[in-house]
Amino acid sequence: MREGFPLPSTMHFWTPYAFVRIVSFFIVGIVLGIYQPDFIPQHIAMMALMVLVAVYLLLTWIMKGEGKSLLAGTIGLLAIGVSGYVNTLVHTDSQRPDHLLHVTESIDKYYAVVSGYAEKKEKSWKAEAKVQQVYYQGSWHECSGKVLLYFSRNDFEEPFRYGDKLLINGSPQDLQPPANPGEFNYKRFLTFRKIYHQHFIRANQVLLLPNNPVNNFVSISYRVRAWAERVLEKYISGEQERTVAAALLLGVKDGLENELVQAYASSGAMHVLAVSGLHVGIIYLIISVLVKPLDRGRYGKWLLALVGIGALWSYAFITGLSPSVLRAVTMFSVMALSKP
Repeated sequence: MREGFPLPSTMHFWTPYAFVRIVSFFIVGIVLGIYQPDFIPQHIAMMALMVLVAVYLLLTWIMKGEGKSLLAGTIGLLAIGVSGYVNTLVHTDSQRPDHLLHVTESIDKYYAVVSGYAEKKEKSWKAEAKVQQVYYQGSWHECSGKVLLYFSRNDFEEPFRYGDKLLINGSPQDLQPPANPGEFNYKRFLTFRKIYHQHFIRANQVLLLPNNPVNNFVSISYRVRAWAERVLEKYISGEQERTVAAALLLGVKDGLENELVQAYASSGAMHVLAVSGLHVGIIYLIISVLVKPLDRGRYGKWLLALVGIGALWSYAFITGLSPSVLRAVTMFSVMALSKP
């Protein structure tokens, strides 16, 4: 090898892949926070993060040289890993001292606000709710946490809406782990959505209080979604055809029969029933073709991008602002803005 062209050190083979290093350490911190949340207490982890960041900044400021850079980089990566761990703990509701999980007394009743779009099941309505207060030992106590509510359709003809405040008699039950080995762990699935309790409710157990939505924008979005469902019911006669159309267009899968869902899953087309990037991409392609004549003049490309973005976000609003749609719409919005 000629002088001036030394072979790269095997210790630094990963030097060009800065993004991979950063993301890898952050993911390790997140995974550790999910599966070992008690590995390091949250307050100690936050102090460690501040110390690591301070040391990293100090090293990069006063020291130079390959060895010092390696040391600073290692400390920086450790700080990123700890930041992933701390971020997970901060966003884990069960770590809060007032969480429903930490209530050891028997709850007589509690206040909860419906925080999601009610799903229609075979014998019940299912809705997520946020607990606000619980009553035990003769007094009310502030409380937090989500609970999955099931309302019998024999007692409730219509579901409760987003923002409805409920006074519920009884106590939420802890989610149960799978009864059989290898069975789908529905409890773990719900805990990833910050839900640790469920409650089956009959008519004499709940009192509806004035609607007080947490987010008025989301409340309006849910109402528009309900209106869109009624439009489909009006113009599509067949029950199965209507449920498939609602799933394809709005992401509403409440009325889908198990046999139909299994057929889609067996054919590898289950993703079609989940409104996400595929649907948003098709809509964006159609919009791009329809408004192609606008792509003229000095600001034609900007006008085309703004019309496309406006249409995509309107579609996201109609579907109830589901996370999968929001991710896809955000991605296509960035792509649309990059074209002008």
